[in-house]
Amino acid sequence: MSEMDGLFARFQSASREDVRLELALEGYFSGQATEAQNQVLEDYLRRRLRPAMELLLREGRLEELEQLLNQGWLTPGLLEDGLSLAISLKSTEGFVLLLRRKAELVGFSDRDFSL
Repeated sequence: MSEMDGLFARFQSASREDVRLELALEGYFSGQATEAQNQVLEDYLRRRLRPAMELLLREGRLEELEQLLNQGWLTPGLLEDGLSLAISLKSTEGFVLLLRRKAELVGFSDRDFSL
């Protein structure tokens, strides 16, 4: 059994959501998951995107957060939640990353910066 197979088995058998989330992120970003394993992990992370963003922001894993954001799963509501979360966690780098993503995706239509 490979290391990834062991990690995936622990993910599937874990009963605590925080453990499952950490294992899903580890497996997803390892690059060693099979296509079938990757699909299961991806489906799980799509359903748990807000807690995944929180964990990655809390731990300062911004490169992984950026990869997660690049998947195109983020809705405008989740983006706003992520921005609020970055502020509450005092993650300036995370806030800037999410703010740039907001500018790319939806812009700032609620603001008028004209002179």
